[in-house]
Amino acid sequence: MTRPAFSTDTWLQLLQGLRSALMLGLVLVALGLAAGGFFWLLGMPLPLLQNAVTGLMLVAGSGSLLVLFGAPWILRYRLGVRNIVQPADSHELQLLMHLRALAREAGIPTPRLGIIERPVANAFTVGLSRHSAQIVLARGLLQSLSPAQLEAVLAHEIAH
Repeated sequence: MTRPAFSTDTWLQLLQGLRSALMLGLVLVALGLAAGGFFWLLGMPLPLLQNAVTGLMLVAGSGSLLVLFGAPWILRYRLGVRNIVQPADSHELQLLMHLRALAREAGIPTPRLGIIERPVANAFTVGLSRHSAQIVLARGLLQSLSPAQLEAVLAHEIAH
């Protein structure tokens, strides 16, 4: 399997990731300063204060990175997403065909398709990039919309 060449979109995604990391860093510094000020007001000695603020920043940063990078997998696991690799029926096959056509029109790789067995009318996209994206549709949505409406929902999710 060959890796996709770096394109302008890839550089933009990298820049957006760096921007997000910079914002996370700034938020952590602000939280560290606020916590440091709070602990200083409580009269905590300076060495202990430095250790406490460093520890808080490490815990907050680790948690933020876990949420950022782990959210798609955690979400898929918690919701019980069933990946559609081999369509089970003609409806799933039609969904996959529409998804491939829409992705081709948009000039992106075809996202994976998943279904959750929930009675709600919901659809969402998860993933950190267009190469790792997955569109998830709830069973309630599939049962309540016409094929044309489902295609519109897929087009909307492709836009994400």
